[in-house]
Amino acid sequence: MSIASTSYLAGSVIIGLGQVADSAWLLRTGGRAYSAFVITFSLIEYAWAVVSFLIWRERLPTVPFWLPASFVIYIVAFGVAGFLLVPKSESLEDFVIPRSLVLAGGIFGLGFCIASALAIGAI
Repeated sequence: MSIASTSYLAGSVIIGLGQVADSAWLLRTGGRAYSAFVITFSLIEYAWAVVSFLIWRERLPTVPFWLPASFVIYIVAFGVAGFLLVPKSESLEDFVIPRSLVLAGGIFGLGFCIASALAIGAI
């Protein structure tokens, strides 16, 4: 396995765990999205989406094709959901992410983490 493949997959394990932690935080705070942790992690996710897109385009033989594609699709889908939901809030500080989206994000993160770990051979 190449260094690029291993690095991407290891990073994906960490990102997936971060998504689970982010979901747990959001569940604990009632979906309040306006916090340093949530905003910082969102920016990290966007950066990882760019990395995933580049890895998807490279088609590394040891990285399953669907893994980086699924992350990019996840980010785009949740970005669209956020774009549609934010205007319904009076201010960004009042924006609350619906529980169903928080849970969906955590479930995706767990699956992304496990799939990445399996691709490395860590599980």
